[in-house]
Amino acid sequence: MEFLPIHTISEIREIENFIFQSGTRADDLMRLAGKQAYDIIRESYPDLKSLTIFCGKGNNAGDGYVIAKHALDDDLKVRLIELCENSSEVALEVYKGIAGNIVKEKFSEQLEISEDDLIIDAIFGIGLTGIVQEDAKSAIDFINNLPNQVVAIDCPSGLNADTGEIANVAIRANLTISFISAKFGLYICDGKDCCGEIRVADLDISAEALNEFSNHYKKISTKSYKDLLPARLENSNKGSFGSVALVGGFADMPGAILLSAESCMRVGAGRTTVVTERKNFGAILKALPEAVLADVAELPKDFFDGFDVIAIGPGLGTSDEASDLLRSIQDVSAAKVIDADALNIVAENQDLKFANAIITPHPKEAARLLGKTLVEVQKDRGTSLMALSKIFQATAVLKGHCSLVKHYVSPEIYFCPYGNSGLAKAGSGDVLTGIIAGLLAQGESLLDAAVKGVVIHAKCADHLVLTQERNSLIPSDLIKALK
Repeated sequence: MEFLPIHTISEIREIENFIFQSGTRADDLMRLAGKQAYDIIRESYPDLKSLTIFCGKGNNAGDGYVIAKHALDDDLKVRLIELCENSSEVALEVYKGIAGNIVKEKFSEQLEISEDDLIIDAIFGIGLTGIVQEDAKSAIDFINNLPNQVVAIDCPSGLNADTGEIANVAIRANLTISFISAKFGLYICDGKDCCGEIRVADLDISAEALNEFSNHYKKISTKSYKDLLPARLENSNKGSFGSVALVGGFADMPGAILLSAESCMRVGAGRTTVVTERKNFGAILKALPEAVLADVAELPKDFFDGFDVIAIGPGLGTSDEASDLLRSIQDVSAAKVIDADALNIVAENQDLKFANAIITPHPKEAARLLGKTLVEVQKDRGTSLMALSKIFQATAVLKGHCSLVKHYVSPEIYFCPYGNSGLAKAGSGDVLTGIIAGLLAQGESLLDAAVKGVVIHAKCADHLVLTQERNSLIPSDLIKALK
């Protein structure tokens, strides 16, 4: 597993300034960017014969001019569609290289575009601030209504490269070529739907420089989720792999804690005990005879003291009894995973703090914990995650598209680029809770268990949709993928 630096817009600007201070001219950097982008385009579309390049008024248009130059050099048919007069001195300097070979056309909604043309979005890149104005909005709507393949240069126009938020409209690309490094917003929220495949043109920037200017975001990279499962020595027993108490399944929701229990076992926990209401025993034992069961109404005072890990929340409910149970584990030394209804109880009782803990809210739970709206949390997921980890002094997982992970003493935010919309079903989070608890039981640190758990969970979903429709994926399928 690797952690690759991902950058914000301000960090990219710092890298560019570093390059310029090292003696590289802005127009030369633009020429390099356009050439590398063109090489990726030819690699991705080897049978390409014609391009239509939509250009705005800034440096992103200059990248489009360079792409046009190399396409003309390769005897491709090129059309340059201009939304407005370009005001970038650097872009205009670059345009001189093709001025005699191509005529700019003004954008019109009556343009006729061949279905064979590859569409290049060189309108805004990462330079947009505020909403898309009407002239550009018309062009973006026009492009999105075409059947053609679309390549976005640096960032789909209209998408915020920091937050993944769409201003009011954004290009829907099949391929996005990001300069220097991939930007955080390309992966989160609406980013993935707008970007399609993401490729990086690194402009020959060294890995050392990329790391130096990356303050927070790290993209998790791994080939196989099975490589993330803890190694097992043959000379071992169930005590070698830890003990977990999973608490929940109340309020007529035994299925939630059952999903957690089986996923905990499937990742390798040595002993898994389900603490639930006695009325659920029959259903749980029928589905999972390996589970040890404990009646929540008959727990001895020191019951939780013997466990390595306590995971609480799936199907817990928010009754007074559930709240009292949550308080009873507050000072237990075991590692803890606080999820689902346990988080809703914490939101109403913020004196509750848990040492040695991982919290795993989905966006709505995060909103309750932070006293924010759901829109505010989703608008800036990175900042929301940092607040969660700091306030609760915990390793925090902000679930959702491209789940984020942060330990409260570390500045890094790790995000998982894997997973798909098949996970958007009730019960998926219960499986994740069990996976993380099982990894903790086998000796993984809080941060490693959270990071690996999120990746295993997401990669299982990606593995499943290779052979089934994501609409049909249900949480118990994820557990089968762990086998």
